[in-house]
Amino acid sequence: MEHPRPVVSLTAAFAYLLGQHLQGKVRMDEMPIKLREEDYELISRGGNVPYRIASRIRDEIKDIGAKGELPAAAVRLSMEADVAALMDVMGACERIVKTPVPLAYSRHTSRFLSLYALTLPFILVDKEGLKTILGVAMITWALFAIEEIAHMIEDPFTDKSFSLPLAAYAETIHGSCEQIIGHPLTWDYQEPIEYVEEVDDIAELEEAEEEEQEEEEEEEEPEEPAPPPPKHPDGIEIRFP
Repeated sequence: MEHPRPVVSLTAAFAYLLGQHLQGKVRMDEMPIKLREEDYELISRGGNVPYRIASRIRDEIKDIGAKGELPAAAVRLSMEADVAALMDVMGACERIVKTPVPLAYSRHTSRFLSLYALTLPFILVDKEGLKTILGVAMITWALFAIEEIAHMIEDPFTDKSFSLPLAAYAETIHGSCEQIIGHPLTWDYQEPIEYVEEVDDIAELEEAEEEEQEEEEEEEEPEEPAPPPPKHPDGIEIRFP
């Protein structure tokens, strides 16, 4: 079976590009993954980039299955189902972004809170006196803050500090993909790489490769030639048995 680098790289890229797509702009400089030239060309076309990436992953899986390099057809079907799940997640996130709270609901809530805050002092002043000022201030702050928070979480995918940390999620998926493939995805795709079944720590793998390279260099060092046998003062060569 050929190395799964294209599928794994595209899967990690999908996480970055989906978050950027939901924020309304794709920034390739913030995606620390090396892709093939045709993949970069696909992304540069714009439009729904995550959908293009998911479609490319599905095509890669079909090509591997057509070559008979998967252990069973059920494996290919399972992988295609996973790609379909990625597309479903993308569609659900897009619906959240493109389906705002109805304007009538927002206006009704704002008007009701404003009317409540204006009439509340007249109800409390006879019983609380000057304490009414502090009480009304705290109550109105709490109610209007709740309304503002509702507007903030209406779109959880913005790049504001109170939104979901999409970049952190993508980095976590990126790290998981590197553990699966056994090599950093920041390497150039053209560099030769070796498939590794399971890797717990990328740093340990790199250290092991460096030690193996040092051992090979030591083995390749030429041996020093043996010194010539001593000679008799009269020029006769002395040889020991």
